[in-house]
Amino acid sequence: MNRLRNERGAALVLTLMMITLILLFVLTLLYQVTNTTRQITTMDENIDAHLVAEMGVDYYQTLVHERVKGQAVEKVQDIDWPETPTNYPIDDNRTFSIKIDQRDNTNKEKTEIEFTSEGKAHGRTETIEQSITITLE
Repeated sequence: MNRLRNERGAALVLTLMMITLILLFVLTLLYQVTNTTRQITTMDENIDAHLVAEMGVDYYQTLVHERVKGQAVEKVQDIDWPETPTNYPIDDNRTFSIKIDQRDNTNKEKTEIEFTSEGKAHGRTETIEQSITITLE
């Protein structure tokens, strides 16, 4: 009976249990923080690649508009189109490229250019398909 009433060492057991619980909470929190950081980084890289692809769309639309604006032509087939760029580096981690998918020159007064802009950033790639319609006045 005397052994069961002896409480020596109970504080040590209680302390070890508390340390174990605190350690579990800290490790869980650390896992959540690192996982969230990884997700945010991936999302930022994907958004950056999409923005670079949009930059390519804007660039090519401006290039075509500026090139066509200065020409006096009577039919679409006479337009001197800009050369199709292949790859435009922005910096070490970002580039965009433009690919002409289709140019419809069947109508004399109107044409449609379908193109694809591919943005690459931090090893991620995003693609945007776009079209430009040009009508002669």
